[in-house]
Amino acid sequence: MSPSDTKDAAKARAEERFKKAEKLRSGEAAVMAGERDRVAAQVAKTSRLRQLRLAKEAAEEAEPKPAPKKTVARPKARA
Repeated sequence: MSPSDTKDAAKARAEERFKKAEKLRSGEAAVMAGERDRVAAQVAKTSRLRQLRLAKEAAEEAEPKPAPKKTVARPKARA
């Protein structure tokens, strides 16, 4: 084997290792991006539900409440 063949083989191995490492990093980045999107969607949903709940509570407080009805106690019938 000539020295250039050895260098070429070493260079090919180094490039292959680099490609594998780059593919791994790319996959990890994709997983992290997916997780980030999932968390953002969950936060947005929670925020929306909170806004709806607060609006409902504010509307309930703003509407006039009916006066409580007075009930007449009726005597129980004896059997």
